[in-house]
Amino acid sequence: MSTHNINLSEKHIKKWQKIVDTLAELMNIENALVTNVKQNKMEIINVYNKKEIRFKKGQILKNKGKYCEKVISNNKKIIINNVNKLKNNYPKKENDIISYMGYPIKWPNGDIFGTLCVLDNKERNFKKNFKDLMQHYKELIESDLKIIYQNQFYHQPSYSLN
Repeated sequence: MSTHNINLSEKHIKKWQKIVDTLAELMNIENALVTNVKQNKMEIINVYNKKEIRFKKGQILKNKGKYCEKVISNNKKIIINNVNKLKNNYPKKENDIISYMGYPIKWPNGDIFGTLCVLDNKERNFKKNFKDLMQHYKELIESDLKIIYQNQFYHQPSYSLN
């Protein structure tokens, strides 16, 4: 079943905002995002900006080949402690972003929903507890998506033609 036309409730969006706020504050990091991919566009649905406003809710990320795009195309997490120390397999430096950690978020049918990511303008050494926390919050968002998905496809009234 297609997930492209499923609408998210404000309740879930607010809940996920608390997730990005908590991640950013606990990690003391510049930005945290939840993105959603629809029709080859990536939209920011939740954002935390520590100092300067780098990202905005509703913003469409247009550049291809960036870190979130890499998470989605590889369908696995990416952790970059310092982009300046990378080999050729990753996208080059994006704006003034030096460090990035992103996890793919999936619908229960396996479709990619988007990403949960944190990024900073300085080198980071993402500790195991931060990686575990990101994994936990990714799974929490996916649990919400499972409920949304089930409500959309399995709890609709059935009609008889008799």
